[in-house]
Amino acid sequence: MYKINSSELENSRWKQGSKYQPLRTSYYTRISFKYKDYLNRVEMKVDTGAAHTIIGTDYKDLSEQLKEDIQDLPIDSKRTPEDASGHTISLKECTVENFRLTPEIVFPKIKIMFSSDIKDKA
Repeated sequence: MYKINSSELENSRWKQGSKYQPLRTSYYTRISFKYKDYLNRVEMKVDTGAAHTIIGTDYKDLSEQLKEDIQDLPIDSKRTPEDASGHTISLKECTVENFRLTPEIVFPKIKIMFSSDIKDKA
């Protein structure tokens, strides 16, 4: 009998690629974190090759306090990642607390990135 390790990422959903990329599969997981005592829950695409955790500033479940504070943050000019299409993504860095990747993997404080360029995606 195969036993799943409890610290593996929760696969909240998967989506088969478009008709143009029928074999590409995307995996999503749910994370949570606190910002100024407000709990934020985000369903995000798992990208093991990504250098940063990036959440779109238009993501529906971000707290209003976080959305307001992100607007006041400066754009990080040292980091200029590109999306899959080669477009530059502007980043704003923010420290959050209790970043929960799995029940066993929780980062007490971690810096993550936010960007208006990716709208409501994560």
